[in-house]
Amino acid sequence: MKTIETRPTELDFASLYERIVAAADQPIEPMEFSDEEMTIDFDAPVAPPVTVAAPVFVGTRPVTIRIPGRVIHAFQVQAARSGCRYQTLMIRALRRAAEGYV
Repeated sequence: MKTIETRPTELDFASLYERIVAAADQPIEPMEFSDEEMTIDFDAPVAPPVTVAAPVFVGTRPVTIRIPGRVIHAFQVQAARSGCRYQTLMIRALRRAAEGYV
């Protein structure tokens, strides 16, 4: 025997709405808890301490980064004036900016 599913009608929704409104109008009884009931006593597993290896700051590493063209152009113009490569100027700027973080 097949069961036929029916969708709720407007009357069903109206009845449900009336029950919700009636429940909302009921006073809520205050709940009281003792300190003993609120105390949670369990042995939680303690995570082992995490050891992090000190970063190695030797040499250089290749990275891929997107830099706006106008920023690169500004470094290239400054490099042409100073007579060094623009990548060198960018590295110097990054080092100065990183000094406050390390």
